[in-house]
Amino acid sequence: MNLRERLQVVKTIAKKQEPAPRQVFPQFPRDWTVVADGVLKRAEYVKFDRQNAADVASLAILAPDFLPCLTIKGAPRFEPLVFFDFETTGLSGGAGTIAFLAAFGRFENTMNTLKITQYLLLDYPAERDFLEAVLPEFGARTSSQSTPVKANIVTYNGKCFDFQILRTCCFMNRLEPPIFNAVDLLHPCRRLWKRLLPSCSQASIESAVLGLDRIDDISGSLAPEIWFSFLKTGETDDLLRICAHNRRDIFGLASIFTALEDISRDPLGALFIDRESTALRWRETLRRYAAFFEENCEKTEINRYWETSRRLLEAARDCPRAALALAVDLFKEGREAEGRRLLVSLSNGDAPVSVKAQALRRLAFDAEKRLRDIDAALTYLDAGLAMETSASVRGYFERRRNRLLGKRGF
Repeated sequence: MNLRERLQVVKTIAKKQEPAPRQVFPQFPRDWTVVADGVLKRAEYVKFDRQNAADVASLAILAPDFLPCLTIKGAPRFEPLVFFDFETTGLSGGAGTIAFLAAFGRFENTMNTLKITQYLLLDYPAERDFLEAVLPEFGARTSSQSTPVKANIVTYNGKCFDFQILRTCCFMNRLEPPIFNAVDLLHPCRRLWKRLLPSCSQASIESAVLGLDRIDDISGSLAPEIWFSFLKTGETDDLLRICAHNRRDIFGLASIFTALEDISRDPLGALFIDRESTALRWRETLRRYAAFFEENCEKTEINRYWETSRRLLEAARDCPRAALALAVDLFKEGREAEGRRLLVSLSNGDAPVSVKAQALRRLAFDAEKRLRDIDAALTYLDAGLAMETSASVRGYFERRRNRLLGKRGF
């Protein structure tokens, strides 16, 4: 027989075989309901204190993953906004890892209630049913103009883990992966608190920044071991504790999101943030996506964002990197004398070598091109050569110095 004939025989035999009965575990609380053979679901409404939604563009400056929201016709908005978290059988991903617990959180219309929906897989054979129950949660919703809008799926480290697991599981079960706007809050949290906290894990942010209590919570790293133990013994106590942990992750994720909303509304009034990193991120996002903001925001709004950027840099001018960025902006605005004084202060202070080198490069350029003072430019270049810098930076100082000496006839 050829390959096609052999495959047909295999399919015929498979149809005749009775499917193996799936194990049933009735030891779950009544709030868990059966949605498929081997798949449970529960929904819970939790009180949540959320202020009015922040301006979309200002939050997108802190978390650029929200930038696609600005392209929504009409009033830009975050909704549909979905908080998402997986618990899996492995912590490193890969084709052998499956998700056995999924949680989704949505704000209700009042914004004072968070609806948390969880799906639980009870055994391997029901994986496809589990995914088919979960995938509609990622679907697009319809806006007021009856136009489908991609959901904003918000995670913590989801781009490196949860979303990869989701796609792999879909492919392995021959299901189409959902299409959505992926938002990962890990990156803006690192920029805000990396230098202030020993760790930027979600639990650390919740405890140190938000004051949420995780004392009696079970570690998510135990999830694989607990699920495997449940398959062997049918005991649900630890599994329900993992479900509670999963629920807390969603509540904590929503809390981090609202904290970022508050900071984006008034970054200058935020009490516990890395002011230098915040100022540099605000400025960098406005510069990198300048065309995007001009196309989707009013001119008055853009001016307001740039004014906030300037005030953030001013508030952090005692930090070397922020002071350097402020000096560059002052030169662009025609305030050369003020920018020059700031660069001289950086070059003579205790700033990192990389910042000092940048200050000396700009001072040398300013002395040569604006002040027409070759001697001053050579002085700045000699000071740069006296420092221990990288080969590329040293090469820049040497080439510029030799060129100036050539002008002097040496």
